[in-house]
Amino acid sequence: MTTETTDIVGYSLPFTKASCPSVSFSGMPSIWAPLRSIRQIKDLAGMIMNLEKQAIEIKDARKLGLTYTTSGFDLKSMKSEITDWDNEEQLSNYKKEVEDHLRVLHPKVKRFFWMDFLKRGGPTGNPPAVDGPHLDYFQDWSKCNAFAGRGATEASDIPSIVLGVWRPVMMKKPIYDFPLVYMDKRDYNDEVAVPFYQHFTHMTPQGCESCKNLASHIKYDQGQRWYYHSDMKTDECVIFTHYSHDGSGANVHCAVKRPVEEGKGEYDTRRSIENR
Repeated sequence: MTTETTDIVGYSLPFTKASCPSVSFSGMPSIWAPLRSIRQIKDLAGMIMNLEKQAIEIKDARKLGLTYTTSGFDLKSMKSEITDWDNEEQLSNYKKEVEDHLRVLHPKVKRFFWMDFLKRGGPTGNPPAVDGPHLDYFQDWSKCNAFAGRGATEASDIPSIVLGVWRPVMMKKPIYDFPLVYMDKRDYNDEVAVPFYQHFTHMTPQGCESCKNLASHIKYDQGQRWYYHSDMKTDECVIFTHYSHDGSGANVHCAVKRPVEEGKGEYDTRRSIENR
């Protein structure tokens, strides 16, 4: 008798080589901007040459009883009344829904500060960020501010924690093809972080916007533990950790591409919305 596993075994992810001091991404080259494209090609080539693939096992977190306190992420059942994910008034109501859950995880929180929503999939959304394990923020906030041009970092300007809020939207069936995966926050340390200098554009509900940010690429370590939640539905939401001021860790993450298995049947290609 055999039991079907929902773990993703032997998945190949590109990690930054141990010898690499930093990587940069300045957007995708375009024939309409030849001078800028030279810099973009150079950055892309430098990034690619400093990557090495490693096979990892991605366990289905639904079966493991992990907690937010220890792992840094949590799956919430969160039905929403939102019908238009581009409607600012509705998104304001959604923020209130999420904050109710966050206050349970962080009962001493004093205030929330929301960043823009980012849509992936569909005719106007960004594509999934596939096979690029990263942190959205380098874990030294003063260096993040300096690169982004936000000026000197005051203690009052440093967040206690930055959380990601991620969920499927506008899908009739569960996610299968591009699930979000995350590394246990306990497996993050500064030794595996590589400064990742980003300057690019992406789509938001307000249109195409420029982004300048200091993130982290990641070096591979054999002890890193990876997870995802199988068959996520539109009434579920993952909350995970982007940044911790106290150094308690963060969830390296990315999307992965799952091949369609024979007999899987029809599925909806992923559409999702995320913010911090």
